[in-house]
Amino acid sequence: MAAEIPSISSIVSQLPQRLQRRFESLGKYIRGVIDEESNNLDANIALSTEDTQLIQLAALIYLLDSFFRAGTSSARNAATTFEQFGLSGFQVGSTTFTRDNQ
Repeated sequence: MAAEIPSISSIVSQLPQRLQRRFESLGKYIRGVIDEESNNLDANIALSTEDTQLIQLAALIYLLDSFFRAGTSSARNAATTFEQFGLSGFQVGSTTFTRDNQ
């Protein structure tokens, strides 16, 4: 028996509250872009709710990936700057950041 594929809604409902709000906010923007493109093409793009949510989820994942990559780069640059002052890195909470962190 094949496992049932979860719906986009059920996936989003399991995200932390802040990411759910980001998904909703970004989703409104994506829906607007889809509607605008539909009007520009003089065609009615008929996407299912699931298709639209999949596009919205893909946009959220892309946005989060960009955010994490920028954060990683910033942390690495900050650690390099700390090294110039003779320090091995810096700490935020219980996490220590050094130039060599992956």
